[in-house]
Amino acid sequence: MRRLVFPKTQGATIRENVASLSGTLIAEMLSTSEATMKQQLSYALCTTVALIAAGGALAQDKPVTVTLASQNASGEKGTATLTPHADKTQVVIKLAGAPSAVQQPAHIHDGSCATLDPKPRVPLQNVVGGTSTTTVDMKLADIMSKGGAINVHKSAEEVKTYVACGDLK
Repeated sequence: MRRLVFPKTQGATIRENVASLSGTLIAEMLSTSEATMKQQLSYALCTTVALIAAGGALAQDKPVTVTLASQNASGEKGTATLTPHADKTQVVIKLAGAPSAVQQPAHIHDGSCATLDPKPRVPLQNVVGGTSTTTVDMKLADIMSKGGAINVHKSAEEVKTYVACGDLK
């Protein structure tokens, strides 16, 4: 803070000197207040951005449900629910219209349902009777950040035929 000096204006009265000093003090206070307000606004903006970013991260602490659409006229459709468990993720697939006695391979692939990379990125338990539950050693945030698609194949013998797929978004 600056040291204010009482003005010694030649021929000025005490009242005029006090008024001059008051004006200087008010100007100094306004200047300080403006700087303080700018600093507080800057802190508030940074805090808001941090909270928004944290909100995005916290959203990955909640389960994500992916709709699995039927492919190749299979009639099989349903959901894959990805639930975080610390550093792991549980993937539960539920399909309606799936055959009851056939083991259907399921994977997470790179790409999208429209442009699927045929090489699986993450293997999942086979879908049997319309259900599959797998716990993978990956955080949900990591799975979602890499994108890709969850894909179910017709059978181990007909692995090139896709029956259901959903994009990870």
